[in-house]
Amino acid sequence: MPNQRALVIEDDRFISMIEKRVLESLGLTVTQADSLIEAFRQADQADWCLIILDLHLPDAEGAELLAYVRSHPRFRAAPILCVSGDEDATKLIAGLGGVHLLAKPFQRDTLRKAVLQCLEPFAKVA
Repeated sequence: MPNQRALVIEDDRFISMIEKRVLESLGLTVTQADSLIEAFRQADQADWCLIILDLHLPDAEGAELLAYVRSHPRFRAAPILCVSGDEDATKLIAGLGGVHLLAKPFQRDTLRKAVLQCLEPFAKVA
């Protein structure tokens, strides 16, 4: 996999720390943002191989948040792993290519498997 940078957009510090540790254990360099505004500040820092996105942030949520993230040129190509405790989250991402869902709460091993599944198409290309 040529690009090894992941962006975690999560406002819960504990969950963000868990996500960061799992990603780092897979050899990824992690940048964290706790809001949509902060994520956009980080956007041009790298070409991202993965974005982990909490669907409820202080400055945007749900479909609006996902649309904003997908609209940014530096985020467009990266697979997105949405994390949410909402039952409606499955409906939100239905039909969106490159968008996966992980239900909260999750176990570290479940997160690890979800990340590997998101990155699998890119690993085959490299």
